[in-house]
Amino acid sequence: MRAGRLRFVCNLQNPAQVGSQYSTSTGYITVAERLRVDIVPQRGTEIRGEHQAGTATTVEIHLRFHPLITSASRLIDVEDNTVYQVIAPINLGRRNRDLRLQCKVVT
Repeated sequence: MRAGRLRFVCNLQNPAQVGSQYSTSTGYITVAERLRVDIVPQRGTEIRGEHQAGTATTVEIHLRFHPLITSASRLIDVEDNTVYQVIAPINLGRRNRDLRLQCKVVT
């Protein structure tokens, strides 16, 4: 970890393109990319509002734009192996510069 805005390092994972006979993905594969991210836990008022709306996001991840990130992606923190499931990627200003990911912690 380093000081500054994008201090954490995460590995990006996307679902495998190969499916079983029932068209379900067989697992996740690691994309050979390490991304610098900023992990921001959500505040109590945001969590309460999300429970009322029926969503389950717990953290917000800020990073530079990456074209391979979708709502099916996962990010794994290198330091403590925490897995973050991406719920919604938000392209700020549609300029392909910054991404804000709404995520939930899987493990």
